[in-house]
Parts: sequence; structure tokens; C-alpha cells
Amino acid sequence: MKMKYALPIALLVSSSAFAAHTDNDWYAGLRLGATDYTDYTNNGSEATSAIDADVGGGVFLGYNFTNWFALEGGYTYLGDLRASEHIEGSEHITNNALELVTKFTWQTTDNLDLFVKAGAFAYKTDSNSSDDDGFNATAGIGAEYFFNDNISTRFEYQYYNNLALNDVKWDTHLLAVSVIYSWGAPKVIAPVVAPVVVAPIVEEKIEKVKEKLMQVDSAKVEVSFPFNSSILSEESMQQLMPIIEHLKAYPESKLILIGHTDSLGSSAYNQVFSEKRAEVLASYLSNTYSIDKSRMSISGEGERMPIYTNATKEGRALNRSVSVFSPSFQMEINN
Repeated sequence: MKMKYALPIALLVSSSAFAAHTDNDWYAGLRLGATDYTDYTNNGSEATSAIDADVGGGVFLGYNFTNWFALEGGYTYLGDLRASEHIEGSEHITNNALELVTKFTWQTTDNLDLFVKAGAFAYKTDSNSSDDDGFNATAGIGAEYFFNDNISTRFEYQYYNNLALNDVKWDTHLLAVSVIYSWGAPKVIAPVVAPVVVAPIVEEKIEKVKEKLMQVDSAKVEVSFPFNSSILSEESMQQLMPIIEHLKAYPESKLILIGHTDSLGSSAYNQVFSEKRAEVLASYLSNTYSIDKSRMSISGEGERMPIYTNATKEGRALNRSVSVFSPSFQMEINN
């Protein structure tokens, strides 16, 4: 089976370079575009007249097995092939295809993926006087832009090799735009926050002044963020309340904020984004609760210091966070 417009790049790119923007397992989409036809032959002889382009489109469903590999199936209407001038044996021919392809994805920026597809399709062709069916190869290439975790859009080209109706054969090309909905990501469960424990320390007598040293224990919380977001949710604000109460109760306490990301995307982008998350949280504490930033140490570690494993979707979801830590210290109480 000869495929004239093969896409060997899918076999040349290392899997380590691939990534995806979302942890959703499933996705479904609707695409619409234009079809074109080339290498039109009748009884082995090439046609000399032009073949009109037509509208094409379809629906598809896919499953992400990994961050870079998916299996996708769907139905595509490949238009109504018709010659500008009559060619003996040819008529208006309707093209339909059921396809199953593998999809390899490479993340180029935080919101943009490039992908290649390769697989097979079963076609059904119909005219006024006859019909035909068969199997052949298909391949495609495109780009996908993510608006958020669930909604994205694609611009893609797909090649369908050697459709036929009796002695008439041709290749079909589809250029289409898709709208996609993704779902199935694991729900992030906020870590349990340990209560702040205040323990007294042994009294000391110095001259005539009676002093007490009180040990203030440390307090820590992990504040989670949605995928590709530095916006604090209502849930994140609630996670902060034990730390806020601790800081208000002990004005001498300090605060360390360290931003984190998952391992998706470039390390340089993740570093900057982790710092942004930490700064957003610090500004929220300062502006909303009047906690002076001079009490805070603000930094980001990007993907370098994961709290949980990045090998699982659950771990990556929990790593999109800011670690908020108030160290233990001793304070004097004079009587």
C-alpha cells in the first residue's frame, strides 16, 4: 500500500520530548473544514480536468494513555467529489470514512501543542449508480490551543490515501478546525492541615525580672492551584486560614512561601510560574490581612522540588501548589 504524503516525523521525534497540557483522560471533538482531491484516475489514466473542492467535517473521541500518546477514533465526511468537466465513468461521489489513529503530542508553549497522527481508515463511497468500500492509510499534522483544562481548539491537515469507486481512484485532503472538550482528570484533595500547638518552656529567673520563654511551634499548609493558573480559589483561601490565624496570633512569626509546579512544560517557564504563584499568595496575605511582606520569604522552585511524584496525574495535580511554612521560634513573656 503506497502512501504518497506520509509523515515520518511521527517516528523520528523522541517520546521524551512530548507532553500534554491537561491531565484529562478523555476528549471529544467536532471538526469542520474543506476537502480537496488529487491524483484522480479513471481506469489507470489521470484525469485532465479539475476536481472541485467541497466541505468536510466530522466527530471524534480520544483517550490519552500518557502525556504524549493518545488513541483517537471518529467519523469524517470527506465531501462530494465532482469533476468540473465530465470524465467518462465519474459522477458525483460522496465520501465517508471511519478512522482509528495514534496521536503524538509535543508541547511547545504553556497553551500550545503540536501533534502528528497516523493510522488507518475504512471508507464508503457512493454515487448515483454504484458504491464501493475499502481500507487504507491516513496521517495528519496540526496544532492545538488550550483555553483552559477542558476546552481547546485545533487547526489540522489530514491526508486520506487512495479512495476508490470501482475503477475511479483519488486521494483526499482535509483542512479543518476543531472544537474539543476534555474530561476525566483526578480531583485534587487538599492535604490535611496539622493544628498549631503552643507549648510552654521552662521559666528562668534573671535578677529581679521573672521571664517565661514560650515555644511557638511551626505551622505549614500546602495551597493548591488549578492547572496553568495562579488564581487563588475559594478552597485555597480556606486552606490558608490556619496560617493566617497563626500569623495574627504571633506578630513575631515569619513566613516562608515556596511555589511549585508539575513537570509539564519547559523548566524555565515552570520556574517563572512557580515564583508568580508564591508572589500572588504573598500579595493576597498582605492586601487582605495586612500581613507585612517584610515577614515573608518568597521564592519558587518550579519543577525541581516536587512534593509528590510527577509520575502520576494525582501527584502532578498536588504539585501545582505553594508551600506556606511558618518556622517555630521562642518568644519571651515578662511578668
